[in-house]
Amino acid sequence: AKANEKAAKANEKAAKANEKAAKQAEKALKAIIKEGGKKGVEIAGAADMGGLEFFCSNMMLPMGNPDHLLQSMHAMNKESDPEEEEMKGGSGHVGKMIFSASDDGDDAQVAAVAYVPKDKQNKIDAKVWMEHVLAQYAPTGVLVGSADSGLAVGVVKHSPADGRFLLKDKDNMLPTAREYLKSKGVIPEKEADSDDDMGWMEDAEDEIEW
Repeated sequence: AKANEKAAKANEKAAKANEKAAKQAEKALKAIIKEGGKKGVEIAGAADMGGLEFFCSNMMLPMGNPDHLLQSMHAMNKESDPEEEEMKGGSGHVGKMIFSASDDGDDAQVAAVAYVPKDKQNKIDAKVWMEHVLAQYAPTGVLVGSADSGLAVGVVKHSPADGRFLLKDKDNMLPTAREYLKSKGVIPEKEADSDDDMGWMEDAEDEIEW
């Protein structure tokens, strides 16, 4: 009987631990969606002010997890609800590539998600854009899941043996994505002055990129 009691207690402990982990995961996802929604509002504002069609940005909270970064992108693109007191999303009309790096470590990686609305796919194809970026980060830059003209997900894994270093790649991927946009003529070559328009965004560290 004691053995049963012990097993029951162990099961109860495991169930509580699982419940706690699930709650933490739910809380983390809520924060990721909130961060994405907030960024979506900023991007929509910048697009309205400056006629911006494409945008690149780093996101903190998804921590290199491609599924979480995808949730962040969905939150950015979600239609804003005028009834809500805090505006969220609303940037579904802007093409974007967003990035998120994990912490350092053996399994470290940078995740990227590209999104291009239908009416801009004749200018930029999300899959081609993502493939172009990942090709600069061979051999560990790979597509995740299926990609199409509207949406593509990729990761670049940290692998010193292959010459891939998280600290270097996480800073270089966004400029690589932006250079592609410039080469296609969809964002201005000249960047001077453009950042001045963004002074109203408090979050300079996250580098609002044109």
